[in-house]
Amino acid sequence: MSFIFLQTNVKIDEPQAECLKAGLGKAIELVPSKSEQVLMVGLEGEKCLYLKGKNTPAAYIKVAVFGNRTHRGYAELSHAISALVHAELGILPTQIYVQYEDISAWSVGGYFFEEGR
Repeated sequence: MSFIFLQTNVKIDEPQAECLKAGLGKAIELVPSKSEQVLMVGLEGEKCLYLKGKNTPAAYIKVAVFGNRTHRGYAELSHAISALVHAELGILPTQIYVQYEDISAWSVGGYFFEEGR
């Protein structure tokens, strides 16, 4: 299970959303044993975000990954996400913040999954 949630103060149109979704689906493969088949993506454009006190184009991206406490692939994933968001939305990489969250337990469809089990 992986979840990538992108918030930005830039408008995201439908073609951009499709490119971002597809690009994030490919980028998650940089993390060992992860693929688009276990990825959920959330995109929110035109949100109220301020960077350094200014309403400048910016993005906050949260990446939550189950079962990767050693953070393998995160450096490569960070680069791929920044390049993708810059290419699709024109946001400078220095204005793209990526936060990682380690998931040790989660549930889907009533089934519970715990790291190490």
